[in-house]
Amino acid sequence: MLLSLLLLLAADACGDVHPVALGKQFPPVMELLVPQRQNVVCFYSGADPICRALYPGLLKYGADPKLTLHMIDVGAPGSRACRAYGVTTVPSFQIYNKTGELVSEGAAAYRTVTSALPRS
Repeated sequence: MLLSLLLLLAADACGDVHPVALGKQFPPVMELLVPQRQNVVCFYSGADPICRALYPGLLKYGADPKLTLHMIDVGAPGSRACRAYGVTTVPSFQIYNKTGELVSEGAAAYRTVTSALPRS
């Protein structure tokens, strides 16, 4: 029991990066959110050069203990996943506060996230 508690505390002390595997089903974003944490959802494409360039910085950004980063590879713009999530460009971000309320998306969320990425 003590080990479980220590592991739980250690997990809470570091950030979370959650890659979301998409199959034939596309889970609603609200089902992915971690309660009582700021959640950032990143819709990206592994084939997109901008997404590939941002990826290492996003992983470091996701190490922030105050947030949970959900990485969703939607494939090419216009894919079924893009249509399911309403994504028109990649990368695309949504930022949710600790109560699960969407507080930023689109260009504003992009600026917020990319300005917070660690510089190499």
